[in-house]
Amino acid sequence: MKDAIVKTLIAVEPNIVKELNRMGDRQKCCFEIYGFDIMIDQDLNSWVLEVNCLPSLSSSSMFDKQVKTQLITDAFTMIGIRGYNKNDMRKQQEVKAAKAVANGRPVYEETEPKFQLSMKLKELELLAGI
Repeated sequence: MKDAIVKTLIAVEPNIVKELNRMGDRQKCCFEIYGFDIMIDQDLNSWVLEVNCLPSLSSSSMFDKQVKTQLITDAFTMIGIRGYNKNDMRKQQEVKAAKAVANGRPVYEETEPKFQLSMKLKELELLAGI
């Protein structure tokens, strides 16, 4: 399968490079995910059926959801965005606050956003005249 994917990408490399060059200075700030549909015959040969430039990330089953969640996680990791656990983050903030209090420094608490997403969506709808 790896060879089939690599050969397919080599075949369209000029088009990919052309589109990348259109990005100018922003080309280091982008990436693209391709979805390969590959068939494997009885001799275990791989055949590329199609390549999707904009693969669907919606899930039709738990397995599909797990695969696509891992795909997005890997993509974000490759570009340097790392996930975090909210509970771990909260504990770290509590430890920092306790150290600040112990050292006699003021503690600054983060406040919740003053708006809800639904309010923002309504504002956008009003602006768009929907």
